[in-house]
Amino acid sequence: MEAIPIEVIEMADDFFSHLDEQGKEDVLSTYYNEQPNILKVYEGWLKAIVYKGTVEKSENLFFVIYRSYQYYGIKLPIIEDKQFFEAFDNFRTYNHHPNGQPLTNLQSMKRLKKQLNQDYLMDYVMLKIFGSPENPSKDININDVGIMVLLIVLLLNTLNNEMKKHVVDEIL
Repeated sequence: MEAIPIEVIEMADDFFSHLDEQGKEDVLSTYYNEQPNILKVYEGWLKAIVYKGTVEKSENLFFVIYRSYQYYGIKLPIIEDKQFFEAFDNFRTYNHHPNGQPLTNLQSMKRLKKQLNQDYLMDYVMLKIFGSPENPSKDININDVGIMVLLIVLLLNTLNNEMKKHVVDEIL
């Protein structure tokens, strides 16, 4: 499966950055109808985030990621809770160094980048969450980053795994 082009990701980012609150609610409603189970789980985890800036950043990343996966032009069937929780179990299993120590949030994202073959999307996500060495992210709370990373990893794993199944079907 080819990587989502950077232009697609930038267009999604631009689109959502210009929406007002009602526009965001409308898009969220559309996405909820398309993938209600993902949205329910995602919204449940968002309640655990304390800082409003981190919630907003998480929501914007969700919008951009979900919209970016529409690049493939494949309408996914409704993803069941089970698939999302399988991604969570995989995350818990593989989110450790060989010595058993847990990976840092950044290490988790870098590992996922290798797994997904979505370099542009992962670079975008990591830049939005962590910033750069010259310009670290200031609009998120460091205490909430772990939850945010977990949500993004689960979303990316779930969408990527499901899309791969259907991209293969489309080729056959």
